[in-house]
Amino acid sequence: MNLWMSSCWSATLLALFSLTPVCRQSAAFTPTTVLRLSRTSQQHQQQQGRRGQWTIPRAAAAASGVSPAIEDHPIATSSTSTLDDATKETEDNDALFSAYANDTLPPSAVSSVIKPSEPGPPILGSPFLRTLWDFTRPHTLIGSALCIPALHLFAWPLGASVPLQPLLMSIFWATLPALLMNVYITGLNQVTDIEIDAINKPYLPIPSRRLSRRAAVIVVASSLALSLAVGFGCPYSTGGLRWTLVGSMLLGTIYSLPPFRLKRFPLLAALCIIAVRGALVNLGFYAHATQGVYAPWFTDAPHATVLGTLLQDSGCLLTTLFFTWFGVLIALMKDIPDVQGDRAFDIASFSVRFGQRQMFRLTSGGLIGLLAAAGVSLLASAGRALPSALPVHPFPSPSIAAMVRWLAPSLSRAAVAVAALGLALTTWRRAAAVDSRCSSDVYRFYMFMWTIFYASYCLLPLTR
Repeated sequence: MNLWMSSCWSATLLALFSLTPVCRQSAAFTPTTVLRLSRTSQQHQQQQGRRGQWTIPRAAAAASGVSPAIEDHPIATSSTSTLDDATKETEDNDALFSAYANDTLPPSAVSSVIKPSEPGPPILGSPFLRTLWDFTRPHTLIGSALCIPALHLFAWPLGASVPLQPLLMSIFWATLPALLMNVYITGLNQVTDIEIDAINKPYLPIPSRRLSRRAAVIVVASSLALSLAVGFGCPYSTGGLRWTLVGSMLLGTIYSLPPFRLKRFPLLAALCIIAVRGALVNLGFYAHATQGVYAPWFTDAPHATVLGTLLQDSGCLLTTLFFTWFGVLIALMKDIPDVQGDRAFDIASFSVRFGQRQMFRLTSGGLIGLLAAAGVSLLASAGRALPSALPVHPFPSPSIAAMVRWLAPSLSRAAVAVAALGLALTTWRRAAAVDSRCSSDVYRFYMFMWTIFYASYCLLPLTR
């Protein structure tokens, strides 16, 4: 049975990771931003005591009726530039940006302000499907697609012989509404953040004019309706699945939409991301597995409720704590490359308040500590499980197959522990090479964090 589980999981991973090159290439962008940041050398900045500012192309400014901004930063052109020059430049930038965001910028200016990201590999040969794929934020979709089969295999009752078809159906009917809800949450955030994304992420479909706001709203609303319809109406619907969908919808909505718009407040914004990526997803889908396809093996009363599953099942509790802390780190790292746009629109993120360098050190150090702690804990668990795995009476000598069966839990935990410690070392090396003031460097490290996030779910079933 363990061999069948491993084969099933390997096939699932192969299918899911076939999507990763598409996601990676869509993230490997080289966009022409709406506003260009011209920075001088560190020595010259120290002499002037001022930070770089956003500038705009002359052609775009002329086409929009705004007076052209200084092509280069005032510090770079003259050490005698005054504060009035910088203020006038900022006003021109704001006027141009408002025209762009309100769809009043002429088409000729649009092409000079922003260009779409480099085209990635076509999906079914359709530009619209490619745009729709980019709109879904594929790195978050892959995380959702991996966690559900991983949690189902992790919750597998020891020694149980579970039929294949109900297991696959349970995974499918949980994954489909979860992916649709993911599209709703990430899409709603893009619809409400068009102006900020035009600065921070101009390659996204809406700022780059590949997808209209109206079409985006239709996609978002349809995804929400279909997610709830499938989640509540499918034959494998459970309390855990419904609880996860409704909770994710509520938190995703108040995160982005006014009058709440919790993303304006760094602590509340982080708590929203933590709750969804940490508690809701892991606890909800674990409970979905125990209440659905594994219900005959979990007949005790605590597993009948989501909260009871968390309090009574140590495996579910530890998994939820691990990915909750991982969610904290993702939430903090997410805002570091977006400082310029957040500052321009008064979004007081932790990175804006405490600085990019401090937050990067805190987040990368937290990830290294999390992986190292997980590795050490798993090594200790493997060592404790080893004596109980050995037969009490070694004679006659057991067969090799029996020894492998007895030692498999300890060996698999030890292998995951080594992998976790290796990832901690790799993360430390990658973090040491990142310039925390360079948004592209930080964004690449942020995507590297998502890779570790995927790997964590891939290794989760081996820690049973």
